[in-house]
Amino acid sequence: MSIALKTCGITHIADAELCINHGAAFLGLIFVPDTPRYIADIEVAKAICQQARPLGIPTVGVFRDQPASLVFSIAEQAGLEFIQLHGQERAQDFAKSPYPIIKTLMLRDANWPLKHAIQDWQPLKPYAWLLEDASKQPEADFWQRVPHTLAQAAGLTINIDKGRNKDSSANTLRAQIWVAGGFTPQTMPPVVQSVWPWADAIDVASGIEVTAGQKSPEKLRAMIHALQL
Repeated sequence: MSIALKTCGITHIADAELCINHGAAFLGLIFVPDTPRYIADIEVAKAICQQARPLGIPTVGVFRDQPASLVFSIAEQAGLEFIQLHGQERAQDFAKSPYPIIKTLMLRDANWPLKHAIQDWQPLKPYAWLLEDASKQPEADFWQRVPHTLAQAAGLTINIDKGRNKDSSANTLRAQIWVAGGFTPQTMPPVVQSVWPWADAIDVASGIEVTAGQKSPEKLRAMIHALQL
């Protein structure tokens, strides 16, 4: 068994093809200006989406604190299938989103209103919650404590039964659960052992790169191997 992989920060068609060929389940394209992996050219984004769709690989557009109208416009132009909201957007602005939503929840960030964010977004029924470790220090014991952290901070429970069938109704978040936090092929194995019972996907970017926006075939292969259970 394995956990699905979302390769984020795809900036050109060659890396999209590389990630698809190595088994990525989702491709992430970043539309946040002034970030290292920002895709400014909508035609490049469109070409990546057109490459992925016939192969059944969903594309995810990553946005942070941008107007809903802009997010929807970019998603439509590029041909995205999901939108990932990575900031402290207002849920009501996205209540009529025509795209499934992946909502980021920052962990180990004192400025992040975790409980209120979950309460605000849960009525929109996100496709997935992305739990990101803001410290970017992927400690396995931290991820072992995450179910308890969510229960303590927001009154939420995650079913950690290893025998469960990945049914989203098994947890009170009522959605898939993805995790992120500076993972590399070297730090991944113990993290996988910690999150496998309840996590559906791992989100990586810098951990599989040579430089920002350029994926490494060797690191990508090593990451895929690390995700196998």
